[in-house]
Amino acid sequence: MAILLEDPRATGAPGIPPRWTRSAKDAVVTAYSSVSRVWVTASSGVLNEIYFPTIDQPQVRDLQYLITDGETFFHEERRNLHAITEYLGEHGLGIRITNSDPGGRYRIVKEVIADPHQPVVLVHTRIEGDPAFLRTLHLYVLLAPHLGVGGWGNTGNVARIEGHDYLTAHKDGAWLSLAATLPFVQLSCGYVGATDGWQDLATNFKLDYRFASAHDGNIALTGEIDISKRTEFTLGLSFGRTLHRAVTSLAQSLALPFGEHRDRFLEQWGRACRHFHQLEQFASDGGTLYRRSRELLLAHEDKTYAGAIIASLSIPWGEAKGDEDLGGYHLVWTRDMVNSATGLLAAGDSTTPERALIYLACSQQSDGGFPQNFWIDGEPYWRGIQLDEVAFPIILAWRLHKAGALKGFAVYPMVLHAARYLMVNGPVTPQERWEENAGYSPSTLASNITALVCAACLAREHGDLASARYLEEYADFLESHVETWTVTNHGTLVPGIRRHYIRINPIDPSEHEADEDPDKRFVMIHNRPPGTRAAFPAAEIVDAGFLELVRYGIRKAGDALMEDSLRVIDAALKHDYPAGPCWKRYTHDGYGQRDDGGPFLGWGRGRPWPLLTGERAHYELAAGRDPRPYIRAIEHFANPTRLLPEQLWDQPDLPQQLLYYGCQTGSAMPLMWAHAEYVKLLRSTTDGRVFDLIDEVAQRYQRGGRGAPIEIWKTNRRVRSVAAGTRLRIQATEAFALHWTKDEWQTAQDTASTSTPLGLHYVDIGVGEAEQAPIRFTFHWREGDRWEGRDYVVEVSGGKGC
Repeated sequence: MAILLEDPRATGAPGIPPRWTRSAKDAVVTAYSSVSRVWVTASSGVLNEIYFPTIDQPQVRDLQYLITDGETFFHEERRNLHAITEYLGEHGLGIRITNSDPGGRYRIVKEVIADPHQPVVLVHTRIEGDPAFLRTLHLYVLLAPHLGVGGWGNTGNVARIEGHDYLTAHKDGAWLSLAATLPFVQLSCGYVGATDGWQDLATNFKLDYRFASAHDGNIALTGEIDISKRTEFTLGLSFGRTLHRAVTSLAQSLALPFGEHRDRFLEQWGRACRHFHQLEQFASDGGTLYRRSRELLLAHEDKTYAGAIIASLSIPWGEAKGDEDLGGYHLVWTRDMVNSATGLLAAGDSTTPERALIYLACSQQSDGGFPQNFWIDGEPYWRGIQLDEVAFPIILAWRLHKAGALKGFAVYPMVLHAARYLMVNGPVTPQERWEENAGYSPSTLASNITALVCAACLAREHGDLASARYLEEYADFLESHVETWTVTNHGTLVPGIRRHYIRINPIDPSEHEADEDPDKRFVMIHNRPPGTRAAFPAAEIVDAGFLELVRYGIRKAGDALMEDSLRVIDAALKHDYPAGPCWKRYTHDGYGQRDDGGPFLGWGRGRPWPLLTGERAHYELAAGRDPRPYIRAIEHFANPTRLLPEQLWDQPDLPQQLLYYGCQTGSAMPLMWAHAEYVKLLRSTTDGRVFDLIDEVAQRYQRGGRGAPIEIWKTNRRVRSVAAGTRLRIQATEAFALHWTKDEWQTAQDTASTSTPLGLHYVDIGVGEAEQAPIRFTFHWREGDRWEGRDYVVEVSGGKGC
């Protein structure tokens, strides 16, 4: 049984405020096996956030070696050594890190894997150099626990088991244990910034503190490893819900030779990758980014909550984030998750996407929607609503159904529930895909139209023709308004181009009777620097979200409005790197690294996103142009270990901030959405058609399949006018009788609402070509036998008169 040592207790409590580490990673390490529930990230030659027991729970800030001769110098791996990171094999997310002394006197070679069958991180370590010089060295391991997704409240102890010493930490029922195949000769638990091992050794090159415990603070664990006789060993870090579990797992893992673990680790990954499609023919890097992208997408699925795929194993600008900000990108966004699942489907994996869909169906909220993002147990983190995130699971369901990948899972209830949510709560989205503004967004509308057509197709296959027609008619209503809602006729960004798509027509969902003219609206950008302008005419705020209309088949590539809009975003957002073009999100964006290299903390400057190069490439393919220059560009945007960043630095180098032109910033890296987009781009290029294209959508909107014109009035969108010759639909969520007139109440009609299997009720009023008088109406609600108590009016526009 392990004995926790308590005395002497560390001084210096509670330590400095805890922070995470820089988001730009060089590697992600995990075993393919689902029983090995540990994930590791690495950058600058050291291990960073380590996640256990689920992929949304980082438990460690960092783990690295400290080196000194005890007399003349002190090195830490991250700041003082030159690092090279490479993979152990063609397949598998195991890495080799070589950290070299700038003076050439020694180097540390580390092979990092996860035990394939235990929650243990293994770091096989070899110190190389002149034997005489190596005999002068003292090697220390430094570990910063952040158990329970936080730096405060951690407690560390030296533990002794049958003569063997371990470093341990615990908090709220989570434990970790650290040891090596060589013994510790000195150990200490201290408080970060005060009595931790780094502070101690940096002062006089010796470990003077020998604290057996440090309680309830921001702590660090330090141990000197005995390299006096051997300079090769394996370091292990284990996790568990009890001390006994943590130390037992670690002892069992270290008892086996590292080579056996490594062979099993790589063999598992090799088996997992055999079934993927060979899509390398259009890659210019020999397929290395494609292969790593597939593995990274697989690695971002949780091993307890099967199917839960997070956005990124990273915390953007984590070096400035503490316990007050629990979220990073290690959460589920349905938009990112469905893109990741579709990327795997494009690569030939249908099993993981099916798990993802089942997970989403079980995470759906009672009203049919999905929160902005959530922990993998389904608990919402940010509670905003983005209608595209409700639409994407429907689209995934249809794709998998068409691919024959659903097997025995009944997806139809989830699809109908989500589709109903879109029709009740839309068409204004409280947030669009950049998670900042409400209104009419081309990209959100594209996803919603596509999802409703997909839902209609499933309804028709289930023999539910009434629902199918209703879903299609609502999709037609959205499709017929895309340009009215999201195209400016008074553009000023490019001389001679007055008409183009905008990023968003900013209408608040609470504006039930809004003027929907985008040229009368101003967009408030909330991430602008303090004291700078934040409100801009909607016509001046553009992004490339309209390309989603082509991606799914709603609009054709190459038409004049699309091409003019491309010229506008190229003029406003494009940045040409030597590797190729890349685009920023939107004009005046403030989400990104600050100009002085500082982190984004509520404001900064938007930087180019490699993801958007992939989006543009898909459009170029759809337009019959060559996407290969964009493929090459994305491959060059990846770092040497083939991780794609969220954003790229577009200013001169700032070495002190680790910012280099054309390389990653401190935002998320790797971004799974970008990796999925690249995989889909290779598949699209191989097939000669956009992989995301939905044939049924293209048939309806490009080849004459849409229905007659329809306008929809709802309580959350009380449309002001309807065009003559259009059918006006009055929609509600409960049964009613509509009391209405077309002749200013000279005559009146009472029409009972028609119910649908979707739980929606409606009355249709035909508006003739010659009609001019407004339509006035009120409701008599069946439930409670009550009158609405007010009249509503819809003007008729474009009527020809008598």
